[in-house]
Amino acid sequence: MSLVLADLVTIVIDDTVLLSGSFGDINIGNTGAWLTTDSDAIDAGFPSNYNNTNFNLQSTPFGEGAWVFQFDGTAVALFGITPPAQFNQTFGIGDPPFHKVNITNPKDYSARSYPSPSQGGSFYTSSILPNASQIQVGITGARGLAIDYALVGVGPSTDLQSQTILVDDSSSEIIWNGSWTIQANYTLPVPCQLAFSSNSDDGFSTFTANMSPHGNSSHFSNEVGDSFTFSFAGTSLLVSGVTPGDDMGQDWLLQMQFTIDENVTTSNFTRDPNYISKPHFEYFKSDPLKPGNHTFTAKIVNAVGSVVPGANIDYITYKPSFLTIQDKPNFGPVPNGISTQSQSASNPSGTFHSSTPSSNGKEKDHPTAGPVAGGVVGGILVILLLVLSWRWWKKRHRERKAPLRTDPFTVQPTQAPGVEINVSQAKGVRLPLVSSTSFSTFGGRPVQNAAQVDSTVHQSPEVSDVHPRTNVDARGNALLEHDIRALQSQMQEIRAHIIPPSYDGEN
Repeated sequence: MSLVLADLVTIVIDDTVLLSGSFGDINIGNTGAWLTTDSDAIDAGFPSNYNNTNFNLQSTPFGEGAWVFQFDGTAVALFGITPPAQFNQTFGIGDPPFHKVNITNPKDYSARSYPSPSQGGSFYTSSILPNASQIQVGITGARGLAIDYALVGVGPSTDLQSQTILVDDSSSEIIWNGSWTIQANYTLPVPCQLAFSSNSDDGFSTFTANMSPHGNSSHFSNEVGDSFTFSFAGTSLLVSGVTPGDDMGQDWLLQMQFTIDENVTTSNFTRDPNYISKPHFEYFKSDPLKPGNHTFTAKIVNAVGSVVPGANIDYITYKPSFLTIQDKPNFGPVPNGISTQSQSASNPSGTFHSSTPSSNGKEKDHPTAGPVAGGVVGGILVILLLVLSWRWWKKRHRERKAPLRTDPFTVQPTQAPGVEINVSQAKGVRLPLVSSTSFSTFGGRPVQNAAQVDSTVHQSPEVSDVHPRTNVDARGNALLEHDIRALQSQMQEIRAHIIPPSYDGEN
């Protein structure tokens, strides 16, 4: 496709439509005869055409007559096959801007040269108008030219009813999945034949045209599983490209699966001696579709042969179910940087944070680790204090005796004279023997300092498990101290497993 039309929504107009009253049939002077071909077989004269048709101009000399075509849009490009070298390689064109040419006088047309003899592809592209309007293009002195189709860039209000939109393989509307490669600026040799000569209406002119894919590029893959997806709003779909395999006499098979909405079709493409490698090869054509949005997917299922064939996709056409491009749905991919993740109600700003390693290997978001660790430890401490306070209150309420004097993490139980502390029946806990006993005059009673609890203790006894009843108070004090020591040990283990945040490198 010409670069000037690359960013436009374009409609394709077949040569058969160009010759109809709506686009053509505005003939000026003696234009000469014209011929059409309507087959893609190798003996058809022009076996590689859009919609399998083209028309050949048997034009009169420059300025004697003109074919005039008119379009509604912002730009136009004409595609076909230029005459072979024995024909005149210049032709006359009357095109915008209109104030510089009198479209009704072919002698005022500008003389132009074809890109090269026997070339299949675009041979003319207009300038782009600032606003869509009626464009008239006149051609004179183009004997031997085969016109295949026109591509028209449409404006915001161009009527698209009954039109056909063409989407080139280079368009971002087509999503390619897998190992597709772009093949660009190549041609395929296609045998052609004109039913007249350069200076006579009799005889034939046989030549080989160098055919380019539409837009001078295509997407190729022969990998099983590779696919592409195209979403559109329309009532029909056509997928076209270059023949999957060569025509050198070796058999091959390409199997593809086509899915449109939920309807699946599998097609087998094989070598046919009546056909050649060429552009405008039809891969898929849909049945009439209901107006609305559709999703089409094509996938390679199998590819075998001495020379492995492959899908070579050039363009897609469809008939839109919208009236103007202002009504065209946007099926494009989500732009880079925009998340499709749903926002949480607790995150109204829509921002998301993640810890990403910096260049020195430290986490960028480490300042949040401190509050998290502090919250965990703080919560455990609160629970610990509540449990100890409850047990202490319960013991005091039951004791109804003189208050205890406590040192940090050391409990000093009261003991009545002559009462022995019996802790041998405490279940699930091992307490060391009292290493020493000291007496003081606290509340008129001797006080015994309890020994440290063994750090290997992991289970605290319940009050109901301690016997006899007369020793409950003393045992309760010992067990309370045991619980404190056990919780201290567990706190140390928790701190050992919490990795403190690193603030190295912070300003």
